[in-house]
Formats: sequence, C-alpha cells, structure tokens
Amino acid sequence: SFRMIIRLIRDYYKALNNQTTT
Repeated sequence: SFRMIIRLIRDYYKALNNQTTT
C-alpha cells in the first residue's frame, strides 16, 4: 500500500514541521 506509506510520511513530515526547534 503505497498510499498508506505516503500518508505516514506526510504525517511524519507534518510533525517535524510543527516542531521547528531542532
């Protein structure tokens, strides 16, 4: 399921973008 992977990556990227404290 490539769609599922894309969804997971999008969520992961969103979380990273929400931190902005690296």
